[in-house]
Amino acid sequence: MILVIADDLTGAAEIAGAAFQYGLTAEVQMGEARTTDADVLVLDTESRSLSKENARRAVEDACSSSKRLQMEWVYKKVDSILRGHVRTEIEVMQRIMGMEMAVLFPANPSKKRTVVEGQYLVDGVPLHKTELAEDPDFPRTTSTLDRLSGAIAPGFGRLSHDSIPVAPGIYTADISSQQDLSQYASVLGRDVLSVGALDYFRALLEIRVSPSARADPVALNMPSPSPTLFVCGSVAGWRAGREEDAARHNVPAHVFPSELLDATPSMTSVVLMVNRCIESLNQDGCALLAIGRSALIPDVAPKRLCEHLALSASIVVSGGFRGRLCIEGGGTAAAFMEQFDLTRFQVSHIWDDGVVSLIPNGLKGIEVVVKVGSYTWPEEIWVSVCTPATKFGSANAGLG
Repeated sequence: MILVIADDLTGAAEIAGAAFQYGLTAEVQMGEARTTDADVLVLDTESRSLSKENARRAVEDACSSSKRLQMEWVYKKVDSILRGHVRTEIEVMQRIMGMEMAVLFPANPSKKRTVVEGQYLVDGVPLHKTELAEDPDFPRTTSTLDRLSGAIAPGFGRLSHDSIPVAPGIYTADISSQQDLSQYASVLGRDVLSVGALDYFRALLEIRVSPSARADPVALNMPSPSPTLFVCGSVAGWRAGREEDAARHNVPAHVFPSELLDATPSMTSVVLMVNRCIESLNQDGCALLAIGRSALIPDVAPKRLCEHLALSASIVVSGGFRGRLCIEGGGTAAAFMEQFDLTRFQVSHIWDDGVVSLIPNGLKGIEVVVKVGSYTWPEEIWVSVCTPATKFGSANAGLG
């Protein structure tokens, strides 16, 4: 079995989806590792939004609970622009897994995210000069890789294709193409902790998983049309025009009114908005539920707003909604799962890179599609909605 430890749910799903595309069975779990028959287990510590000390504990718990599993190799999934407590989590994994050397390759050349001379570039532009820099939790004020990942002097060691050290430590390298990642994957052994984003994981799969070990994925056919609730808790997604996307596809949008953009909104306000959302789902078979912010809201933590949004979506589901739930933003997705105490998910379909259908154990009739906030929803999802065969109840039913 391949073990992957990720720091948020959308990143975990992205990696599980890549494994699924290679014909491997993949399961996503949250919290403590549990025995599975899957070829790839992706464990989400949900530690990106935690304090550094709590993130350390979460990764310690994940590593300790997974050591009893039979692992062929281990991968640490990090955010491609290094949000979170990257260095801290790498060091925890090195210590508990007994892996003295680690390599960090966060670049995703397939998304035009590269590292050149130690600087992180997005389509050739320094990261701190792009829209991705304006993250509400982890603003990217530099493009220097060492500083982005929480390294302190003297920073990380440097690799090159001509020089692969064997000394303990954390190493990184310039990455400008998928070929660069493939070359490192071919020479670095399984005793080295591999850390990176989607593209480096794919490079490792190509090298380490033989074609004979791969089966044809069982769910490559397009899923059937379904009633669909879109849930947007992502600042990046909203800035990218999610409301306009919905309007273009005739999906009614229900955006948090000002009274819900508060640390403690009234349940009456929540119920009113959710009931309008339910009306749209019953009439049109689709709706968008969104916080609707494109910037930070003073005195309200982004995590708190995601919890409000997840609560609203959970009321819709508890009221009888059955169909497809499309959630963007890892924090929102994790908060929704917490509402139902969901911790295990099977990959059922891949719509696009980082856009993955999960079937949760314990919630019948719901397909959850998750994606990274900065990615777009594929056109196939927008056009695959349909009206429900039967109407379902109001928010009051969901609260009962």
